[in-house]
Amino acid sequence: MLQCSRAMVIIDCRWTARFRRAALNLALGRHLDIRTNDIVDIIDRLAQSGGPDAVWETALEIGRAWGIASLNMASVTAETGELSWMRSSMSEAWLGEYMSQQYYECDPLLALFQGQDTHMSVGCGLLNKADGHSAKAVGLNHGLRDAGYSALQGYKILAPGAKTGKIVTFCFDQSEVEDLGKVKPKCAAAAGMFATFVQPAKSADQAGFVALPHTVLSVREREVLSLLAEGKQSARIAEQLGLAEVTVHKHFSTAKLKLGASTREQALFEAMRRNLIWL
Repeated sequence: MLQCSRAMVIIDCRWTARFRRAALNLALGRHLDIRTNDIVDIIDRLAQSGGPDAVWETALEIGRAWGIASLNMASVTAETGELSWMRSSMSEAWLGEYMSQQYYECDPLLALFQGQDTHMSVGCGLLNKADGHSAKAVGLNHGLRDAGYSALQGYKILAPGAKTGKIVTFCFDQSEVEDLGKVKPKCAAAAGMFATFVQPAKSADQAGFVALPHTVLSVREREVLSLLAEGKQSARIAEQLGLAEVTVHKHFSTAKLKLGASTREQALFEAMRRNLIWL
């Protein structure tokens, strides 16, 4: 399984010789059964795509060429398994059900961050309560089948010592599942590259945006938002909470992303609208 390198902190996707070598080394880290030229072509396409939305669309095009029905990306807090953001090409109906039923609480792919495994294959529509699975786990597994998926292939991308990582999930429909074995090496190589290049959709007008439920906000994020709503500046908030000011900014940025807001005012409005904070 691929492991993320220090190069994965690069966010702006500018094409440099140094990053090109790092991304290539990442993809070849386990001598996967995929040609070096193919990996270089993928890196070139992603790096030359332009902005975040163009990179996302390029990743989807690459996946579709391999018979992948949908692509999911999620940023996860390693210690708790808590979602920071998601980007997905799955149907809005299914994503709405996933969030409303709180399936993220039993998602086996998110649970990768609670163990040593670095990848997982999930067969859809196979679980049942008679085998000891919870009703929610069965609902998630069969819900995926009802949404048209037969299998998921997920990869954990986590740098040693990092506090957050990413789950890259390739989704296959019923007609494509027979080719899963052939596509797995490509998925394993692409997972690290996608995790490096793909950025979160920060608002609902961006492709692949997934609105996270309020339960995903951490206690600290709510505290920071509440104090901001009271008119306090970040330095005062840091003092009151016993945090570094840069940490306060980080909590606010994460909360803003989860709320799908692009400005401070929008974030506070959305937090109050969802009854996350009160004045």
